[in-house]
Amino acid sequence: MKLFKQFFVAVVLGLCGLAANAQQFIPMDPGAPGQFNVSWSFDDAWSAPHVAGDFIDVYQFNVPDAQNISVSVWDQKIGGTAGVGFYGFGLFSWADYMISGGNPALLAVGLPSSPGAGAVSGGSWLFNSGTYGLALFGTYTANGASYQGIINGVPASAVPEPAEMLMMMAGLMVVAGALRRRRNAA
Repeated sequence: MKLFKQFFVAVVLGLCGLAANAQQFIPMDPGAPGQFNVSWSFDDAWSAPHVAGDFIDVYQFNVPDAQNISVSVWDQKIGGTAGVGFYGFGLFSWADYMISGGNPALLAVGLPSSPGAGAVSGGSWLFNSGTYGLALFGTYTANGASYQGIINGVPASAVPEPAEMLMMMAGLMVVAGALRRRRNAA
């Protein structure tokens, strides 16, 4: 399995070079810092009618503050029949994508349960505030097929600052001192 993942990452990196020519859809910024759960929905309706064959689609999204990111993409069945198969996806820093001409280092990789499966998902990866990209690799197995997906963000749990910890300990000591005085007075 490890060899397969390494092979997949190598293929994804190679295909990212091709992704520089792929169509790009840029959804709206989901919100300001401090917003809690955010999600970005996307689909392939923005591109030309789909004909059978491989595709690489690149999406850009903006993380307002530290979020645990997960991705889910699924086939929109045509008359109950699968029309899209996914090889996987990669998440990367958008700045690296622009600087390196579409061949960035992947920050996270999602693999389907089997090559060419009709759905792929993965997560939860911690992403700090910034602009990121999702490269989606798959194949249309039927003309007119389509997919849709969602990128979910859940705020990272806050780690208390040292000053906050000191204030909390000082407050606990004041409460303990008050309880001790009350107990000694009784």
